[in-house]
Amino acid sequence: MLNDWIERYMARSAPSSTALLRLAFGDQQLAQGQTIWLRDLIALMKPFRFSERLTRTSVSRLVQQGWLTPRRQGRHAAYAIASSIGEQAAAPWRCTAASPQWPWKGEWTLVINAPADDGALPAAQLRSALVRQGYGVLAPNVLARPVADCGTPAIDAGSQPLDSQVPVIRLNGTQMAELPPLRRLAQDAWNLATPRMNYERFLTQFDGLHELLAQGEKPSPETAFLIRMLAVHSYCKARLCDPLLPAEFLPESWPAMQAYQLLHELDGSTADTASQYWRSVVTAH
Repeated sequence: MLNDWIERYMARSAPSSTALLRLAFGDQQLAQGQTIWLRDLIALMKPFRFSERLTRTSVSRLVQQGWLTPRRQGRHAAYAIASSIGEQAAAPWRCTAASPQWPWKGEWTLVINAPADDGALPAAQLRSALVRQGYGVLAPNVLARPVADCGTPAIDAGSQPLDSQVPVIRLNGTQMAELPPLRRLAQDAWNLATPRMNYERFLTQFDGLHELLAQGEKPSPETAFLIRMLAVHSYCKARLCDPLLPAEFLPESWPAMQAYQLLHELDGSTADTASQYWRSVVTAH
């Protein structure tokens, strides 16, 4: 029955080979920054029904994009994550480790987006960059983000900080009483529809798989590797577009925590067996 689930998932929601290669290289638990032979990458992608030709094409694309650095030994090619990409590659795995829930004490970071210099980012581009970091749009050039206890916006591990030269004004302070109810504010200032849809899709797709594993279905090492990679990829699609707001801002029955718990239950059922597949395929370099 596991095979039936896999066939249905791959027919409807299969990730690209490029996306899965990025995910594999970013896995600090298994890849650990190592250089991997091309022949091993081809074998790693085999459970996903990717042909040798498609894997080679995806590897070449990642080299062109600056994600991978090629190394050759005679007639054999091997690849490693480019040093400049390491943090970005590990971001999806880091975001799976941190709970989407966090305490909030009413503090904010307010950003006034008013670029003036000729060389500054266009206002729309700068606003988009801030939104990707979890800021909500209160007004065309005013964005805000709840602040975690550590004194920094509670941005997920996958977010990239703005360059220090970006011309914005940042103000920190506590919530003003005049603000509208937080749930209504969140509905207007943040896009919650997309992460909700993706979390719910993840729950719909993977809850049945979790039931199969809980009933005693034992995946082979190859199948466990496939399941773990697909689950992380699907969860991160939702997580990386989630502004990760405190509970006070979120609608009732917000699915983020349920998705997070399901991911970790799946990981607990597959991680050890998946590592067996990795070790059987990836030879020492």
